[in-house]
Amino acid sequence: MSHGTGLGDRVLERRLALGMSQRELAGQELSASYVSLIEAGKRTTTLDVLEVLARRLATTSSALASGAAPGDRRASERIELDLRWAKIALRAGEPGSAERYARGVLADDARSEDQRVDASFLVAAAAEAQGRLDEAIDVLEPLLEELDSDRTRELWQSCQVMLCRCYKDAGDLGHAIDLGERALASDAVMSDEQVMLAVSLAGAYFRRGDLTRAGRLLSKTLSRAEVAGSHRNQGAALWNASLVAEADGRLDDAVRLSERALGLFAEGDAVRNLGRLRVSYAFVLRQESASSVPLAREQLRRAQVEFDLEGTVIERARCLTELARCALDEDDVGQAAELVAQAASVVADGPASELADVELLKGHILLRSGEVERGLALAHQAARVLDEEASSPRDAANAWRELASLAGAADRRELQVVALERAVEALGIRRARVGPAGRSELLRPVSSSRAHPASWR
Repeated sequence: MSHGTGLGDRVLERRLALGMSQRELAGQELSASYVSLIEAGKRTTTLDVLEVLARRLATTSSALASGAAPGDRRASERIELDLRWAKIALRAGEPGSAERYARGVLADDARSEDQRVDASFLVAAAAEAQGRLDEAIDVLEPLLEELDSDRTRELWQSCQVMLCRCYKDAGDLGHAIDLGERALASDAVMSDEQVMLAVSLAGAYFRRGDLTRAGRLLSKTLSRAEVAGSHRNQGAALWNASLVAEADGRLDDAVRLSERALGLFAEGDAVRNLGRLRVSYAFVLRQESASSVPLAREQLRRAQVEFDLEGTVIERARCLTELARCALDEDDVGQAAELVAQAASVVADGPASELADVELLKGHILLRSGEVERGLALAHQAARVLDEEASSPRDAANAWRELASLAGAADRRELQVVALERAVEALGIRRARVGPAGRSELLRPVSSSRAHPASWR
């Protein structure tokens, strides 16, 4: 990442003024040759490297990047630069760095009121990207109350979208729906942010099990989005309409809609949304047929790259679990175990429901590896957690349905019946087959509905 002409000169000038060698400036984090290349203007730096250099040179990263001295009369420009770095860090998949820059602005007495508001929004966005949904909500709620919807309409709409999304992902579907419905009361031509709010709202209806309401909202949104002419608008509505089609059993329609959405998103620069769409598309492909698993895996591998650039810990973990399910589809239990271990590490400090989803799949892998009792016990415990913590009845029902499939494969008839009854209680879904079935069929992994609602934005 380039930080502008003259960065190397400023590093060199300040290093010499402090009487430091290149090796001393490099320390343990960098190499002296890398520092030499930076000073010669032959290497760019990342935000993290810039912060290391600034710390060793006893200055700030924004001052080093811009040439402005900390505390001088250009304080406002310095703060604006910090805000820009925070936005760049978010897009680069570095929410921790983004949060440090934004909190630095909040702690700066020289900031303006507008800069405080922008920094608060960035803190919320960074918290959401790191899976700290409650913290994001705590920042967004008071921020929305003080924003003027006419004077700062774009930021106000962005806050509405993020807040609806946070409540949905945190499991408070009722609040997410109320918030979204109030914000979408207007019949005016929809902006990009309003379309994304409608998509999040439809996702909340979907996760609550109201497929009819979700489908109608998406159909109406798509019609209005096409009038607005935005590829992002059309892609978002098509993408989520494909998920409603999948849930309704119309797999051909689901694949077709996903592919249309993918074509639209690929034309833009929304890296994170493109990654989410790929996970959603892979989910649908896996449901369509076993022969589509290689294509699903290819989409998930691409999504991994996009999430590394710009994605949350939850999105990265869900991508890994879907890859593990692809591995199980092809009987590669060892690869599935490695992927699940990676997912568990990524989401270790995340919501209990996310970790339980990983544990459910881990139970499946143990069963496939011959550790029947351990696998069933782990899957049973995960299903209980998802029953209590999942953000929708659909998630809970699918967890019990997967446990029923595992119990059937292990010939644990009593547990299978109990799990099926719990699935029906949770959602009233169609019962899985209890009668005679081949082991390979029963042990085909049930894709959690959690894989694709992450993409409802």
